[in-house]
Amino acid sequence: MATERPKTPEPVGFKGFTYGLDGFKAYNENRESLAEFKALLFPKQLKTVEKRRDAERRRKEKVKAPWLRAQLKHYGIEYQSSDSVTTLEQLLKEGISSCKRKTVPTSIVAIENRLSGQFEYLLKAHHDKVNALQMVEADCQDARDSEFDALGSPELEAQYDMDRFMLKYFADATTNSSNKWRPAPHKTTKPMVLCKLKEETYRAIHSAVARVDGLLACNCGRASIVVGWNASQVARLAVERNALLPPLKIEKNTAGDAEHEVKREAPEAPEATRSLISAAAEHPRHPLPPRSKGFTYHWDGLKAYQHKRESLEDLREQLFPPELKPGPRKYNTERRLKEKAKEEKARATWVKSQLRHYAIDFKPSDDASTLERVLKEAVTAGRCNTVPDSVRAIEEDLSRKHESQLKTYEEQCNAWRKIEEDRKDREFAALGSPRAEANYCLYRFIAKYFADPDPSRRALWRAAPQKTPEPMASTLFDHIHSLELMSEDVHGLQRCWGGSGQSKTLILGWDRSKVQRLAGELDAKFGKELSAWEIAEIEMSMDRHTEYLKSRRSPKGAQDISGLTGSWIIRCKYIQENWNSNSYPMKLTMDIIQQDSPFGVQAAFNFEIIEGIMLLSPTQSVLADFMNSLEHDPDASETDDSDSPWRSRSDSNKKRKYVQQGHILDDKKQKLDTTANSSRFNLRWRGRETGNGEIQMDTAPSYNNGHIDVDFRQATFKGVIKADIFDTVPFKGYKVSDAPKSTPPKWWDLSEKQWNYECTARWH
Repeated sequence: MATERPKTPEPVGFKGFTYGLDGFKAYNENRESLAEFKALLFPKQLKTVEKRRDAERRRKEKVKAPWLRAQLKHYGIEYQSSDSVTTLEQLLKEGISSCKRKTVPTSIVAIENRLSGQFEYLLKAHHDKVNALQMVEADCQDARDSEFDALGSPELEAQYDMDRFMLKYFADATTNSSNKWRPAPHKTTKPMVLCKLKEETYRAIHSAVARVDGLLACNCGRASIVVGWNASQVARLAVERNALLPPLKIEKNTAGDAEHEVKREAPEAPEATRSLISAAAEHPRHPLPPRSKGFTYHWDGLKAYQHKRESLEDLREQLFPPELKPGPRKYNTERRLKEKAKEEKARATWVKSQLRHYAIDFKPSDDASTLERVLKEAVTAGRCNTVPDSVRAIEEDLSRKHESQLKTYEEQCNAWRKIEEDRKDREFAALGSPRAEANYCLYRFIAKYFADPDPSRRALWRAAPQKTPEPMASTLFDHIHSLELMSEDVHGLQRCWGGSGQSKTLILGWDRSKVQRLAGELDAKFGKELSAWEIAEIEMSMDRHTEYLKSRRSPKGAQDISGLTGSWIIRCKYIQENWNSNSYPMKLTMDIIQQDSPFGVQAAFNFEIIEGIMLLSPTQSVLADFMNSLEHDPDASETDDSDSPWRSRSDSNKKRKYVQQGHILDDKKQKLDTTANSSRFNLRWRGRETGNGEIQMDTAPSYNNGHIDVDFRQATFKGVIKADIFDTVPFKGYKVSDAPKSTPPKWWDLSEKQWNYECTARWH
């Protein structure tokens, strides 16, 4: 069954923005660079006259209301939908001139990254579908090649696939767009005799020979053909084979006159003798064009000498280019004539075709110049103003024959498809196991267990839950990801993955709770069957923790936040199961440095998918002050301080009072000491994704937060952490040393200001 080629995914959209193959757009317009804005909005500032003229030209084409609204939206500049073009342009000029709009706002960058990720997911799914289709097509092609190689005789090979037969014995494939093959006499130097050919193969060989310059074909009876390169050898072999036809005049099959010089066709068999079933044993060949009195009829109309009929206007353009007015039309016509004149034979063939189309007598032996003169005289005399009735009658007759051939060909194709489908159905039914069935044909697999083809064609599938009521688990096989994509087209069918590594399994079913329960059982089973290196890594980590507990002194009394200082190993089941590549164990760590702030401690964390700095404080209010104390970069000037969402919590001064007034520090220290006996510490963090380097910032209180509950006696903690890339997940920590192994990055190095700078530097 023919498979429809997957369509390229449509652009995804959000809040007026779209992301597709041509990038990030607002109102179907890409974002312009600052250099382009300078040229379009301030063209008079350009240095050279040429640049100013070019900018003015582009300004007239681009600077219109839709483009202005799109650029304002790209840079987060507010405007009214009723604003005029002048007002919109003024807003854009003011926004671009201000320092705040020289970079793309973080909110717009976040939308772009979000849409980019969504579109990349759709594009990856599209590529997976295309690859799956290509694999199926490649398998069919390989199977056809294997069947061709196993035939063993030229007659069977010619009947099976004429193109493969010609490329094996007489020709090489050509790289240009013509319908010709490149001659290859070295492949078969001696004439070849093909006997007992079918009617369709008999005709197909003559048609294929006409596509190879220099190759000759001669009939030897009703069902035999001699094919070769040497005319005398072909004729001698035909006589020796006791040719049943009258004596033949062997002529070379040239490109232009092949249809008329090769007069060796067998008489047409009656329509009743053609068996659709026998024709369906192999894929039917497309019928040859019907011919009559030097004309042939193709899918694109009537032809003579392989050329269509030109109109009177086109004939005048081709034959009388000086009569055209000066300009591009005349130049193109003359250039086209020069290209056609490069090969006199092709030019002569075109002139012959037009003479025949308009029923003008000529001598085929005349050269190109003589034939062209005859055609010019006919055009001048008005003989090409209308198509002769005799040619119209031939065209109508051949058109009817062509339609009849196409109808017969369609019936043959339908019969062949039915036989092929029946054969594949028998092979599929004999497989016996779902894994083998899925490897053989995913379409039949879905149709057997989960759905029926939709007869209304409103959808690809119609759900059939009664076929397989219980969830089905499919372990890894060749096309398991293609099965996941195909199952998305079945409405109501639930999908879930269970296990990992070689035990990774796709569960398909109709009840979501049952599917998830089965996936959980597989996850639990896989958890008990850890690989050797995973077991070794866990044991090694816990051994380090046990050795630390043995070597340290047992804490006495209440512990404060300074007891967190040291190196910790982290266990986070969600991260280690969902991001593990199975090539090496994930090692999650956190190193808490010595307390140098009255508000809390800092930690360098590395969760492999993200790494950065974490702040720990006993209360949320102290944690907010802790973040404010780190927002200011001491190496930067006061005027470069960027606004922070947390500055409203503290004083409006650029430099905090606690830096200058010691009694405020003492108050904060006292506040910290009063909560020292608590085992819960609140956290905020900033970091970078290790894959793309994107900074994950605490842009709102609900992001990048969490807490830990510490057991100082056992040197462990349990907690939760929230992030945009994995939501809220639990994690555990085990202390292995009192000395941290790494230091955290600076808090301000992972700020919104830094991210805007990196985006701008990457953009230009």
